Amino acid sequence: MSFNPLIIGSIQESGAGGPLTATGGTVTDYTESGTKYRSHKYTATSTFEVTSAGAGLVDVLVVAGGGAGSGNDSNHGGAGAGGLTASTGQAVTVDTYTITVGAGGTGGNRPGFGAPATGGSTSSAALESTVSCSGGGPGGGNSSGGSQLNGGSGGGTENGNTPGTGVGGQGYAGSAGANVSSFLSYLHACGGGGGGAGSAGTAGSMSSSGGTAGSGGSGVANTYFDGTSDTYAGGGGGTPHRLWSSSVLNGGPGGSGGGGNGSTIYGGSGSTTILGTAGTDGLGGGGGGGHSGAAGLDGGDGVVVIRYPFEW
Repeated sequence: MSFNPLIIGSIQESGAGGPLTATGGTVTDYTESGTKYRSHKYTATSTFEVTSAGAGLVDVLVVAGGGAGSGNDSNHGGAGAGGLTASTGQAVTVDTYTITVGAGGTGGNRPGFGAPATGGSTSSAALESTVSCSGGGPGGGNSSGGSQLNGGSGGGTENGNTPGTGVGGQGYAGSAGANVSSFLSYLHACGGGGGGAGSAGTAGSMSSSGGTAGSGGSGVANTYFDGTSDTYAGGGGGTPHRLWSSSVLNGGPGGSGGGGNGSTIYGGSGSTTILGTAGTDGLGGGGGGGHSGAAGLDGGDGVVVIRYPFEW
């Protein structure tokens, strides 16, 4: 899949009724490429109130909540990032619109195959036409995979199980990880990385002497907040399964745009561990994979940014 954020229409400076004015969120004024803009950034559900419609057109960035990484008992996949879309020319009138910011998922802790990781929640801007993105898919592993890992971007898995897929135009698939062939192959495996808004997660590499789990997929850059390039919606890195050896097994790095790192294991049966990291709030990053004895990491909350030309 070749990913480009959704682009709709074109934006105008102002209409006969003067410039567009509005309230809501965190307001930032800046200049980009010679045009003055005002942006409204939302990191929690709220409203966008248009008090004067002007040209009646705005740019909108919507990023959903990232999925959570899986952990414990052979479940070490990194999570998918929240879905992302950026659009121009979205119509507004004098009205109050609901802006919904999706929360990140909760990390899976599976002793005895208990509660799995959860996916992220949907973000949306309910303007004259609603712009919406799906939450990221959770991470899976040796005992889970397939459609339950689907989301804006898909979650990673391990041991040959099917990773999650992304939503077209919002994000990419996770990876199935990598394995070593042996009669204890499930102990010689690493979780795949979760997908990001800009690329798929990777499988990583493994051998009987060590390896590195899969990386989270990259995010996508956008300038709507303050005119500088900020990257959103990176996938979470996977975690290796323990080996009965003294090998160093590296967690996969999270993708650019807030993806969490997978956990690293030192020594046999994970005797010493560096726990991974959660997806970053406000970027919609996927959570990193956990390890045997610990939960996966939470996904990052999403964000919505609305901007329009404004002379301040």
